[in-house]
Amino acid sequence: SMIIGGIVKIAVNWFLVADPGINILGAPIGTLSCYAVMCVMDYIFLCRVMPDRPKLGRILARPVLSCAAMGLTAWAVYGLSLRFIGGVEPGRLIMALCMCLAIGAAVIVYLVLTVLTRAVTYEDRYYLMGSADSLSATYNMRSFVGTDEGTDAPVFSQQGTRVSGSFSWRQSAGDTRIGFDFGYPGHNDMLTTSGGVDLIVYHDRISFDSGNLNHYLFASMYAFDSLGRLVISPNRYAGETLRTVSPSEVWSAGGEYSFAYVTDNSYASSYNSGYAMQGLRLLSDGNMYYGGLYVGEWVLYGENWVYLNISVPIAAAGGGQTLSGEFYGVAFPAYIEAEGAGGLSLSLLSENGQNALYLNMVV
Repeated sequence: SMIIGGIVKIAVNWFLVADPGINILGAPIGTLSCYAVMCVMDYIFLCRVMPDRPKLGRILARPVLSCAAMGLTAWAVYGLSLRFIGGVEPGRLIMALCMCLAIGAAVIVYLVLTVLTRAVTYEDRYYLMGSADSLSATYNMRSFVGTDEGTDAPVFSQQGTRVSGSFSWRQSAGDTRIGFDFGYPGHNDMLTTSGGVDLIVYHDRISFDSGNLNHYLFASMYAFDSLGRLVISPNRYAGETLRTVSPSEVWSAGGEYSFAYVTDNSYASSYNSGYAMQGLRLLSDGNMYYGGLYVGEWVLYGENWVYLNISVPIAAAGGGQTLSGEFYGVAFPAYIEAEGAGGLSLSLLSENGQNALYLNMVV
């Protein structure tokens, strides 16, 4: 949007400033046109990647009120100060002083009204990480978000959002590329390493379909998506650090990903019975394909936030459920154990936060 806005500004200035009837007055018109184009383009982008379309009336009304009061204050203070200290023919120094007084007063009024009208607000959030359900059948990790509502303790959401459940990067029971599943994860805790890496440490039962309930201690990175929800890297931690991810990294190595979709606390009732599928491609033009057919769009924004809109349902290999909808998450650097190499892993949540979609790069 900045590039296109800059082009618009240059074009408007080129034609208007060259007109003798407009001349230098064309410059502010070009600047206004530039920002108008940028605002419209940014609004369209926000509508595409946010779950709820921004309400322009609610967003703009309070800042407009503050700006109007700021402008009125600047006009009034400049006029009054010029009248009282400027005399009949004020010099440049007096006029500059009056202008500084007007600007200072206008800034103070704007800041005060911004606070009083709550044009800019913040919210304290408290995150509670927990585990739920049967230890050997439906155990899963969830996060609960609490807000400060003026009580002695934060008020937490009852259902929370999914962090992880039983799934596997194996594509079937006979797939031996990986010697473990993510079975009934829980008993979790959170820590930050001395290097600043945020980790979730949890018990994992290494098999969810063979009756082997032996469990080990796993650690995985976590981060927060653009909606403020906690998401976990669906891989064991191997020394990576969360970093800025470029779009070219997402579609490198052909842009192919294997994917697991956790839709139920029981692996048998989850998408594709908890097993991964392969063949989802994220291409450089922002489109996604599965089996050679278009299935949706993807966007990388911020440092590592990801948005997927799967508009054409993808049926599970074993039949039954389908994968579709809008998902928000984070792109993690990861060691892909099924590939025996490093790559990218995308961890996303559905709009309601109850289903987790994991993608591992095929390298």
